[in-house]
Amino acid sequence: MSGLREAFPEIARYSMSETRLSRLTIAAVTTVVLGGALLTMDSAAGESGKLLYSTALVLEGLFLLVYGTVRATGSVLNERVERTWEIQRLTPLSSFEMAVGKLLGAPILAYYLAILMLPWVVTGFLLSDQTTLLDFCWHQALLVSAAFFAISLGLLTSSHAGEATSGSSAGTGGGLVGFFALQVLLQFLFDRHPGGPGLRFFGVEWDPKAFVVFSCVAFGLWAFAGAKWRIGKELLERGRPWRLPAFMGFLVLYQTGFPNSNIYYSAVAPAFFAFFSAVLSRESRDHWKRWLTGGDNRGGLTPAWITAAASYAGLAVIVVVFGKTSGWNAEGPEWRYPLMQACFLFRDFAFLQFCRFTASRRPEVMALIFIALMYALPTAVLASFGMKGAFYLCVPYVDAGSGAFLNILPAALQAVAMAVLLRSTVRKQFGI
Repeated sequence: MSGLREAFPEIARYSMSETRLSRLTIAAVTTVVLGGALLTMDSAAGESGKLLYSTALVLEGLFLLVYGTVRATGSVLNERVERTWEIQRLTPLSSFEMAVGKLLGAPILAYYLAILMLPWVVTGFLLSDQTTLLDFCWHQALLVSAAFFAISLGLLTSSHAGEATSGSSAGTGGGLVGFFALQVLLQFLFDRHPGGPGLRFFGVEWDPKAFVVFSCVAFGLWAFAGAKWRIGKELLERGRPWRLPAFMGFLVLYQTGFPNSNIYYSAVAPAFFAFFSAVLSRESRDHWKRWLTGGDNRGGLTPAWITAAASYAGLAVIVVVFGKTSGWNAEGPEWRYPLMQACFLFRDFAFLQFCRFTASRRPEVMALIFIALMYALPTAVLASFGMKGAFYLCVPYVDAGSGAFLNILPAALQAVAMAVLLRSTVRKQFGI
């Protein structure tokens, strides 16, 4: 542990602030009381360790997935709010050192609580005649991998959130992510008979539990890489233009591994991530002015929503070209979806930035409300008149009865219109 603290000073900082003797003592006493009570209840009910094992395992998951994710979600954000983030940026720590330090350090008390519950899980396992050693190993592997994914996702969210996001809202969001992960995990922890054959992924048949562990680790690394790159941007480390397209491309690649997957609709998940990145990343007026007047040195100052929109557009083109050239549903109209989604995303991002240039106190909230209305109201009106074939006018809906040009044109025109409006606003705001 001392070696980790020397290699990653952030862990040492969190250790000093989070692991005071009084707090550690209270946590230890609490888990002993909980475990003792569970053991007594288990003995009284004649459960032979079953009650103790299952309940202690759920508590272990609760500490890691919920409390750990809440702590990770607030790691960078709370420092922004408390004005200590700027001090950290001046330290010689690299983005990797800082990201690992926060991943292991911010939830350190959650790790401690989970470790304290582990002996009670082991006790329940030893007393139980229904849980095999293989079950125990799978349960712990599922729990650790799910915790890695949830905590990494919390760190990714925290690294993208700006000062406009409150610590309480970030904590609530982290808790919801943790609770959702815990609910999904419980289905696998206590499902002894997962019906049906194994899963096929890129032609390989997987045991369902092994596949969940693999997926959690893969997405945990994906989320951690995104958090590291975002922190690196804050530290003014040199960026790589391929990172964000590759980051979103991973979501496409993962989905295409399943049999009968549609490569074109695999672009839905990257669209959500691009939107998430744009909403959470707000640049100041000074940042925009430096970017607009930076000349050849402004590449690293490009606003996040522009980078996200351009990356998604490039990814959409790659998906369409690959799908058409590889014969993947080459004759169907589904290839239009990624291109339509790219246009609608640019429209939404441009409108989001337009709202940020207004005097609104909560421009993101206002933008999200109006964007939702732009999708929902016209769709509802068209549906009421039975004009489902015209949905493409307001949502990225592939209409097989329309030609490709006509299907994509409305989204492209809306993107151009918002670009013109935003350009006019930028000129008024900055006199450029």
